[in-house]
Amino acid sequence: MKVILKKDIPNVGQAGQVKEVSEGYARNYLFPRQLAAVATPEAIKRAERQQSQRMVTDQKRHQQDKEAIGQLNNAVLEFHEPATNEGHLFASVKASTIIESIHRRFGLRLDETAVKLEQPIKRTGRHTVTIKHGGQTAQCIIDIQTKS
Repeated sequence: MKVILKKDIPNVGQAGQVKEVSEGYARNYLFPRQLAAVATPEAIKRAERQQSQRMVTDQKRHQQDKEAIGQLNNAVLEFHEPATNEGHLFASVKASTIIESIHRRFGLRLDETAVKLEQPIKRTGRHTVTIKHGGQTAQCIIDIQTKS
């Protein structure tokens, strides 16, 4: 039975693809969970149009991400955090804090796994952080200064 997938399904296919699956799998699993629809000729044409539109938006998003990562490379992000006289921070700077700063400054939304930290930053000074997003990699400098 031919179906059009509404969502990505592991080991089956991506959303919008037309796939041949067994009738039992379609009726007992895919249809009740709203994961697929019957592949009629009109539905196939609609899915092809949506797939081409999705490809165009994905290409635009990839290009925007590439430009944003290019801006991030060697960018300096400043943080003003409370610290002791020796430069030890009272609260460490975590990946989530860095991600929020990147979003405010560059408008780029990243997930927690994009920022590579061996451990949270606990000292003032300059620290280099690797950021991976959309197949691109950037080195960003985190400058932590004592809050006055």
